[in-house]
Amino acid sequence: PVVPVEAARALLLAGLGLLEDPARPGGDDEVLRVVERLGFVQLDSIQRIERAHHLIVGARLHAYRHGALDRLAFERRALFRNRSVPSRRASLHLGPV
Repeated sequence: PVVPVEAARALLLAGLGLLEDPARPGGDDEVLRVVERLGFVQLDSIQRIERAHHLIVGARLHAYRHGALDRLAFERRALFRNRSVPSRRASLHLGPV
């Protein structure tokens, strides 16, 4: 089957969570929902203008505040850090700690 370009674009953007309203409230539970939808957020060990994991969630949720990922990972234990990723990168994945 042939998928029209506009339909393919809409499917891609929806799959990445970029069609949802980024102005919705951005509490910890909503940040967790964004990460769950993405499947993981890669932690960026190099800080330039902004760290990559903050940009990824912030692009999808304007009300996102930096402390949310720390609270989810270290206080609520809803995320964990995977150091098995090659090179110096680490990823946040959903799953039991």
